[in-house]
Amino acid sequence: MGKISRISYLRSAALVVLLVGAVWSLSLTLQAGKNNDSTLPKILFSAWVLSPYMIQLVAFIISKKWTKLRRFSLYLLTILLSIVSLVYYSGLLTLPNAKPAAVYLIVPLSSWLLIAIMFPLTAYFSRMLTRMKENV
Repeated sequence: MGKISRISYLRSAALVVLLVGAVWSLSLTLQAGKNNDSTLPKILFSAWVLSPYMIQLVAFIISKKWTKLRRFSLYLLTILLSIVSLVYYSGLLTLPNAKPAAVYLIVPLSSWLLIAIMFPLTAYFSRMLTRMKENV
């Protein structure tokens, strides 16, 4: 039996945090909208809140061929976004002068922006490092 690498442990931890974060975020979203009798806003808010988790799950699936740097970045970003999202959704941190529903709009948008920045950035740095190793 081969050695299990540290990145495999990080991947497992990140996947658990991702799944727990998604379920907990959905729960907090539904709890926040419990007084709203309309189903459509609940569905739309739930889909929006879960969307960063879904794209990260897709990234987990396709990341097996990525470089270690890209996978490491994905795993750290996943853990960070999940924890920060839950902190905001739970109300431990609040946005100043914002209505309660605002957090369920702003946090996923912020997550998407970070994902949109980090994925290409780490891909770029991975290519740069690979080229540097090939030239040495």
